[in-house]
Amino acid sequence: FKAAQGKKVLEIGTGTGIDFSCWTKYAELAVGIDLSYKSLLISLKRSEQQNPYCLVQGDCEHLPFKSNEFDIVYSWGVLHHTPDIFASTKEISRVQRPSGRATVMIYNLKSLLVIQAILFFCVLKGKNFRSLKEMIANCIESPGTKAFSIKEARSLFLSSFRKVRIDTVVTPYDLRVARRVFLPRWLHKIVPRRFGWNIVVTASQPRK
Repeated sequence: FKAAQGKKVLEIGTGTGIDFSCWTKYAELAVGIDLSYKSLLISLKRSEQQNPYCLVQGDCEHLPFKSNEFDIVYSWGVLHHTPDIFASTKEISRVQRPSGRATVMIYNLKSLLVIQAILFFCVLKGKNFRSLKEMIANCIESPGTKAFSIKEARSLFLSSFRKVRIDTVVTPYDLRVARRVFLPRWLHKIVPRRFGWNIVVTASQPRK
């Protein structure tokens, strides 16, 4: 968040405003957008008012902002819930300044969590799906949730950006075996990063 000092930041999908409140502490101007008006109200209450900020109701497939407007575009765990993620990445590229960067987290198809979902939904519950993606869309989080292989994530963002870096992250969520039961944290050092549920994409040099 400190990297936002003196910069204009857009967060796509503020949710309850936990991250957005951090952006407002450092950014010259922080702008947040969310589909949910209720989420925006929660973000409003949580946000620090040390620097100017703006909250807008809207969606990431049709960002209501001018081109080349933001130094940083940030979205954590949001784009995999939108119907047309390709349109969303194109919009991020459009509103991002040539010298800026985007940081986006989307879900990893080939992850430990997906293996757990196969065991729970397919083996234990006896449900049949045509593909892993269909299982994820029907069983994980909200209807239509998407997940991507690392290759798919790279290809998706390279269609809108010239420079893309892909990282995978293992979190406590990957090691959860029940709603409030987690495997020991030392297992983080054993599980290969490529099996983490979170793919973090850092994209720069937008294709205009």
